[in-house]
Amino acid sequence: MILPIPALIPRISAQPSQQYPLIAVLWEHAGYGGTKRAIFFDTSNLALENFDNKASAIGVYRGPDYDNWKNTHGGTEPTVSLCAAPNYGEADPILVLTAGACANLGIPYNFNDITSSVKFNARVFASTSPPCP
Repeated sequence: MILPIPALIPRISAQPSQQYPLIAVLWEHAGYGGTKRAIFFDTSNLALENFDNKASAIGVYRGPDYDNWKNTHGGTEPTVSLCAAPNYGEADPILVLTAGACANLGIPYNFNDITSSVKFNARVFASTSPPCP
């Protein structure tokens, strides 16, 4: 299930060269319930957003720079990485996703309530997880 992308991207302080190929929306409860947080750029510590270890569902939407990003990266899909540790800790579990939605991060990924940081298009995390059923 793909949810409709929010029509407006908030005005944020970003570098003029900042691209938004994907937008991630995290929900507190499975089934897209409870509090939600829209993530537009790398977020090294979700505790600063009062959302550490709370994500139970996710929608990953094509952002306004999706096509341009793919064209400049040889057709490669942009990714968003959910990291179980702050500061994108590579030793801890990492879930790498492309555009799509998952109503329950616990099934099939066993990633319910453990996300502490979010990184976009990290080449360090090589493999992408299979799509959510």
